[in-house]
This record gives sequence, C-alpha cells and structure tokens, in this order.
Amino acid sequence: MTGNNMKNRVEVMLSVESITRFTLAGNRTNHLIYSK
Repeated sequence: MTGNNMKNRVEVMLSVESITRFTLAGNRTNHLIYSK
C-alpha cells in the first residue's frame, strides 16, 4: 500500500513536471514568434 502511494506520487510529480516543461516551451515559442 505504501509503495503504491509512493509510485502514484512519483507519477503525479512527473506529469506536473512535463506539463510545466510543455507550458514553458510553448511560452518560449510564442515569445519567439511575437518578437519577430
């Protein structure tokens, strides 16, 4: 049970990290497009 909770927490952290990275990449791309 405890190991399962740890696994779920790691998956949530990874998904949040990937979402954050995706959002930052999108913002950077938009900035490059609008600055031209």
